[in-house]
Amino acid sequence: MLELKPMIHKFRMKDTYYCLDVNSGIIHVIDELIDRVLDIYDGTNRDAVHAVLDSSEDVVELNEIMDELDELIAAEQLFAPMSQEFKLVVGEKPVVKALCLNIAHDCNLACKYCFASQGDYGGVKRELMSFDVAKRAVDFLIEMSGPRQHCEIDFFGGEPLLNWDVVKQTVEYIESIQTQHNKIFKLTLTTNGMLLTQDKIDYVNEHKMSLVLSLDGREDVHNAMRPVAGSGTESYKFIAKNLINAVKQRHGLEYYVRGTYTHKNLDFTKDVMAMSDLGFEHLSMEPVVGEEGDYVLREEDWPMLEKEYEALADIYLQRQIDGWGEKFNFFHFRMDLYRGPCMAKRLRGCG
Repeated sequence: MLELKPMIHKFRMKDTYYCLDVNSGIIHVIDELIDRVLDIYDGTNRDAVHAVLDSSEDVVELNEIMDELDELIAAEQLFAPMSQEFKLVVGEKPVVKALCLNIAHDCNLACKYCFASQGDYGGVKRELMSFDVAKRAVDFLIEMSGPRQHCEIDFFGGEPLLNWDVVKQTVEYIESIQTQHNKIFKLTLTTNGMLLTQDKIDYVNEHKMSLVLSLDGREDVHNAMRPVAGSGTESYKFIAKNLINAVKQRHGLEYYVRGTYTHKNLDFTKDVMAMSDLGFEHLSMEPVVGEEGDYVLREEDWPMLEKEYEALADIYLQRQIDGWGEKFNFFHFRMDLYRGPCMAKRLRGCG
């Protein structure tokens, strides 16, 4: 049985310390000493805290802190157990709420940092998913979602628009059967935008699909990492034009323009601002995943990344509060302060 164990996530913004209780979603504002206590204390090991901190801190104060922490633990506001609403099993079967369909085992870009090895995931054969496989995946999700009404499918790759006919067949199959199974599907298409023509824009809008659109911010940053497959030519101008055209026609439908930062653009706030300047309101910037290459993030990058997130937060808040310039919605800064982060953010430790 998969279990979400009691856990906390501590962080600091400028001179203020915070503690997020992951399962309850509650955020506590704490001080530096409580932050140090929580490096050790789990509600059961007072002796361990005293063994480490007694020589540098007042013993009475440490006990008072742990008394207060115990009250929060008893109230399930710290190290809270998993809420029943997030149970991941029904009976003996795991509940599956979402599938990412690798609808195209191929890509038309050759991104240097691609975790999918430019679309083929390190394999020797590039191919497209058949509708039969996609249909069986949908049937599997319906069966394994149990009593859960809301299900999600993300059309992914490689580049899913290389297999557009099967994407459409799958969307229409889902729409034809979801009501009889008492399901409501959220459908997302993740695309690099190279093949995002007007007919495809019309289709995803008509079927109210969410869009995740890939762009790496500044033109030189994007072109350095996301060349066209085969030719190696620059892709930014063509893709940016397609994405701008698509976003202008969303009219309230969900989308995100998603970039990737690497060792080569640790000043990624400039990339977020570059995307905002193009008129994109809903933005995300993710750290690169990889173990080798001159673009991989390194241990020594961490201090600069901390400062960069703080700089981005300052700009974000200033624009939200003062209303000057273009406002933007940064995915990892979105959070309900009353109910806490959504489940996806809790599991990733973001938000």
